[in-house]
Amino acid sequence: MAESPAHQERVAALVDWMRQQGAQVTHAAGGSSLPDPYAIGRHEPDAIGIKDGVFWIGEAKIGTDLTALTSQEQLFDFSQREMSDTHAPCPFILCVPPGFGPEAERSVIASGGSTANLTIIA
Repeated sequence: MAESPAHQERVAALVDWMRQQGAQVTHAAGGSSLPDPYAIGRHEPDAIGIKDGVFWIGEAKIGTDLTALTSQEQLFDFSQREMSDTHAPCPFILCVPPGFGPEAERSVIASGGSTANLTIIA
């Protein structure tokens, strides 16, 4: 399914932010030159990176989609991940439009997900 321009913009912002933090982004959705992400849990995130041997998981939302069933499954799955060998928690970066930060955090909590390794960028 083709992603909306608003979602593509959030994915680009997500990838840029991850790179600014020193993560090597290895997969990204939305027509970048990188391969599409693979599934983590039940769904594919919008970006996957690695830094210091730990995988980073990135998801972009346009704001109005935070409470959708698929979004709730993603927020739960991505926020709970850890490295299988070391059990180090995987950072989960959630990119939303300005003004949606508090709703994004509430949505992660409502999904049953963890905010311990959550970073919201808006």
